[in-house]
Amino acid sequence: MQASDFLIEARNRGLRFFSGVPCSFLTPLMNGVIRDTEATYIGATSEGEAVAIAAGAWLAGQQTVVMCQNSGLGNTINPLTSLNWPFRIPTLLMVTWRGQPGLNDEPQHELMGRITERLLSDIQVPHRILPGEAHAIAPALDEAMHYMRQHRLPYAFIVGKGTVSPEGLEEARLPLPPPGELVDFCSGG
Repeated sequence: MQASDFLIEARNRGLRFFSGVPCSFLTPLMNGVIRDTEATYIGATSEGEAVAIAAGAWLAGQQTVVMCQNSGLGNTINPLTSLNWPFRIPTLLMVTWRGQPGLNDEPQHELMGRITERLLSDIQVPHRILPGEAHAIAPALDEAMHYMRQHRLPYAFIVGKGTVSPEGLEEARLPLPPPGELVDFCSGG
């Protein structure tokens, strides 16, 4: 699927606030969110911080998404179990599946790849594999949103390698001044 396939369906369900820590599997989604003028993306320095940022945004009335690599899932355990769970703060987790059994990956991802689903189950976060077909995104999101509304708790999609097609990020560029002309950006002139 394309990142826009997911982001359109997410936006249609009120998911417009995203926080996270980069992972190459998430690059297309993060780039899509950054490009989306109707979405907000706040980068975090750790996965636990991303969960806390999303919790604050939820308290301010936003539906939220946290994006992270499964190797950083351990960093989310404390905020998910001591903030989101007792205070019933839902967020949609987008967790990559580095070290997915049966796929070649770096050695440091092997153990977490084997235990990602079990770890989510142990902290009572329902989860499913993010479908890679555009037509399957809406029903998957409906399932997640229903759970989060009913229980006011997080739900996770596990994002496998290649689930989202790669795409670049077009950055806005400031116009350059004519050659030889100095511009004072601080005063706006």
